[in-house]
Amino acid sequence: MYGRRFRAVASATDCNEVYSNYAILSVEGPLSVNTQPVAVTECSENSTIFTASFDNPGVVGSTIYRWQVSIDNGTSWVNLSNAGVYNGTTTTQLSISNVAGLHGMCYRLSARTSTCNILYTNQACLTVEGPITVTAHPTDDTVCSGDVSSFTSTATVGTAGTFAYQWQVSSDNGTNWSDIGAGTDGGVYSTFTTTTLNLSDVTGLYGRCYRLAFSTGECNRVYSNRACLTIEGPIAIVDQPDDIFQCSGEAVVFTIGATNTSTQDTTVLYQWQESTDGGITWTDIVNDTTYNGAQTYQVSIGHTTGYDGNQYRAIISTATCSQDTSDAATLSIEGPLTILDEPDNITECSGSGVTFESTISNAGPGVLQYQWEVSVDTGVVWTSLSNDAIHSGVTTTTLSITDVAGMGGFRFRMRYRTANCNAEWTNYAVLTVEGPIGFAVQPASVTECSGSGTNFSVTTTNTGSGAITYQWQVSPTGGGGPWFNLSNSSLINGAATANLSLANVSGWNGYCYRVNIQTSTCAAVTSDVACLTVEGPISFTDHPDDVTECSGNSTSFTGAAAIAVGNAGTLTYQWQWSSDCINYSDIVAAGANGFADWNTPTLTVGDVVGINGRCFRLAVATGHWRV
Repeated sequence: MYGRRFRAVASATDCNEVYSNYAILSVEGPLSVNTQPVAVTECSENSTIFTASFDNPGVVGSTIYRWQVSIDNGTSWVNLSNAGVYNGTTTTQLSISNVAGLHGMCYRLSARTSTCNILYTNQACLTVEGPITVTAHPTDDTVCSGDVSSFTSTATVGTAGTFAYQWQVSSDNGTNWSDIGAGTDGGVYSTFTTTTLNLSDVTGLYGRCYRLAFSTGECNRVYSNRACLTIEGPIAIVDQPDDIFQCSGEAVVFTIGATNTSTQDTTVLYQWQESTDGGITWTDIVNDTTYNGAQTYQVSIGHTTGYDGNQYRAIISTATCSQDTSDAATLSIEGPLTILDEPDNITECSGSGVTFESTISNAGPGVLQYQWEVSVDTGVVWTSLSNDAIHSGVTTTTLSITDVAGMGGFRFRMRYRTANCNAEWTNYAVLTVEGPIGFAVQPASVTECSGSGTNFSVTTTNTGSGAITYQWQVSPTGGGGPWFNLSNSSLINGAATANLSLANVSGWNGYCYRVNIQTSTCAAVTSDVACLTVEGPISFTDHPDDVTECSGNSTSFTGAAAIAVGNAGTLTYQWQWSSDCINYSDIVAAGANGFADWNTPTLTVGDVVGINGRCFRLAVATGHWRV
């Protein structure tokens, strides 16, 4: 009768029917379970939902829902409210945002109306798997190529769940991972779905890293830390130590060639051993004042005196690869060689020849071999000499050089050895080359006034070493000699320098000068001849006389002068005049008075008008003298 409407009808015999308002009948229920909630298995930390439904054919929306929880498998129940991890507790769908810690709890949905009694669904219980916690991570492993290896990791599953294991491998240091299967890396893996991964042969697995993935039916994979495999080797001896013949007292080095073809760790461990009884017993070598490199590929013996016949071998290994022993090498001793006479430094002039010598003694067997060497860069680089037009005896104890030109500063030494004694060298000897010397600027002839001083100078060149010495010479009879060495005096200075000074040239007209230069080894070189011309002194033999003349007439003035006998110079004349007989000026034009011949001994005045009281004088000069 859901939804039926009811009303009352009133009537009288003579009145029409009257109706009451209608009343509606609402019927709730009956309630019945339509869908039962289903048990859920979920991983810890994840969310989940429980869903149920009821049928209510009665009043729409009259159903009141409430989810309940039981922590004792349905013995007692508690209403849920929207709080914490729960939501939708008054709807047909219960949401749980995080199931962690809810393992074993059971849920049911209750339904009722305002008039119908409460009805419950069946219970649905929650199984929580996890959380998965790694309790032991795999550790890195270092093994030798060809060996076996294994990695182990463990974890706990929490409240429920069955573990599934899967080992993974990475060949790029953990960037990309792939599950290991039966055929991975040639099938060297086993038990790759257990907590321990076994590798039957690590050859070629350089740089591989491993991790274990843990999972359950509901929990996604949780990974252990990675553990990486370091593979050493394989190692091998590729070059055996060689027998050595050496000179007594000299150092020797035994070398072994070994390889470690690992792409990760190419370290090779070495231990050299020594036998003094022909290889019957062997003793490990330790580094001391005699031995060095005892645990390297190359052992050196600082001094070999008394070690003749000893044998040496090396043992190689790595931290994980087994030892391998080299062949034995024998040490045989010769010598010693001693320098009795070192080559000496030599100073010589360019163009000359020299000889360098050295003497070596050999107390043991073996033929001495010699080779002279030269360095042109102060000993940085040395070059063996060959016999040629300039050098001879380059493979003997005496080196001869026919011409040292251009060899200034060269160093020479002799290398000597025997077939079994290492090469040694004498001290070097320095060749000092003086010259060639010459003149860049020759002395120049000089013309000077008598009574004055003068200089003769030269500029010299010396492309080599050595100080240049000077000696000035004079020839009183001209450039043909004879020549006499000069020495410093009151009139002469710098007789042994590049600049000769003469304080007073009087009386030296026609003298000629030259200079000899030399070094300690270079012979004297003579300069060109420079001669001295001495002019003056000039003296007047006749002075001009005063003149009295009538205005309008002409007149003249005359003077005469001469150069001292034995000296040189050409006289030039210049007449001058003055209005105050103090300040004079040269007459250079005829002017109003008709001057003429003012550059001769006689000055002509064409007309004396207007020049009463004027003074006239004659100036006489040579190139270096004027009076």
